Amino acid sequence: MVEATENKQNPEVTKTKQDEESLIKGMRQLEFKNVIQNLESKKATWESLKVPQEIEMGLASLAYTKPSIIQAISLPHIMDDPKTNFLFQAINGSGKTGAFGVPSLLKVDVTVDKI
Repeated sequence: MVEATENKQNPEVTKTKQDEESLIKGMRQLEFKNVIQNLESKKATWESLKVPQEIEMGLASLAYTKPSIIQAISLPHIMDDPKTNFLFQAINGSGKTGAFGVPSLLKVDVTVDKI
């Protein structure tokens, strides 16, 4: 976050910048909270995230029957085109590795006999 500095010529500019940053932070928190509530109410599935059936079956064989919240949030962004940079942070055991691994599997071409 940008650190507010005093603007002696126009103190209203500093206040406005602080208000804007507060508003943006609040909107992001609210947006994230809404995303979580929406995901929990819809109970995202591998199918709803457009994970191919072959990968879904492999995940089910490893007892991954449904995506975690971090996977449900991140997979659409990871699998989207055009690719964008983003950063997600979550606690241990939340499924971050799966959020990286599942889309990585989509890039594997099984018809090619080399790495």
